[in-house]
Amino acid sequence: MRNTFDERAASWDENPRRLKLVENVWEVLKKQLKLSGIKNVLDYGCGTGLLGYKLIDQVKSITFCDTSQAMLEQVEKKREYYGYQNVNTLCSDFSQNPVRDEKYDLILSMLVLHHVENLDSVLSNFKELLSDDGQFCWIDIDLEDGSFHDDNTGIHHFGFSKAALESHLKNNGFDLNFYTNELVVVKEREGVTEEYPLFVMVAEKCK
Repeated sequence: MRNTFDERAASWDENPRRLKLVENVWEVLKKQLKLSGIKNVLDYGCGTGLLGYKLIDQVKSITFCDTSQAMLEQVEKKREYYGYQNVNTLCSDFSQNPVRDEKYDLILSMLVLHHVENLDSVLSNFKELLSDDGQFCWIDIDLEDGSFHDDNTGIHHFGFSKAALESHLKNNGFDLNFYTNELVVVKEREGVTEEYPLFVMVAEKCK
């Protein structure tokens, strides 16, 4: 099956708004995460690794996971360029091919899960993959009218309301610890700028 992200991988990091958005997300997250307890990280739907690489000097290892091999090649180019020894890559779709032989202290997923039809399957696998005190950071679009993407092929959720988010988390064994939708994704179409609220949340496995 054609993966449109493969075609966009080489130029993914050239979008200044994307880079700024990741910076803004990281500014929020680093105030909420218990960084001292994080050794192993999974960045799910990592793209070129823009968010996961923010933690590279603070953790033992990061596994960058994506369904796009071309995106993972960009992750690997960064690993080779900077000489990182604590970077792993994994091409997998957890809704189809769950991986349960590792444990992570932190799972990140940014602007990914609205693409996932079987969301509960992925969240259930996240819970299994997390260590007992593990944290899950879900960053995604707030509920929108379907106009966020120019083409909604493969889009299974038009963002998520906070109520829907909490329901998904509860049903899959997570407690919500932090939530904000203060950030926005800016899109420009035919000279018109539109802003879409972005939520950042941190949850833990239920005790």
